[in-house]
Amino acid sequence: MMRMMRTRPTDPTGPKKKPDKAAKKTARRPGEGGRLTGVGLYAIVHRLGQAVGVHATPHGIRHTATTDAILCGRPLSEIQKFTRHRKLKTIQAYFDRAVDVAGQISAEIAATLG
Repeated sequence: MMRMMRTRPTDPTGPKKKPDKAAKKTARRPGEGGRLTGVGLYAIVHRLGQAVGVHATPHGIRHTATTDAILCGRPLSEIQKFTRHRKLKTIQAYFDRAVDVAGQISAEIAATLG
């Protein structure tokens, strides 16, 4: 029995060269094409944060999403999959921060209610 193989059409311009390391580190601007780099993502998030008057970073957004998941009571297994942390000890830092945040919110509510 013959197996069917998927093939890609050949590129008439020849084989593609691997991009050099310097090319990988350049930020992509909207409409420039190519892959979005870490530097490009940071620039986009930072610019959007400035537009609304907050300091924003990709890591900060990830950290906030993880902390919110903890505060909403999401199962630890889901949080671990989301963060892609292999060690539960790493996620413990998020739990510690979440407890701190909950305490701060409680104190603010108590102060408001007088």
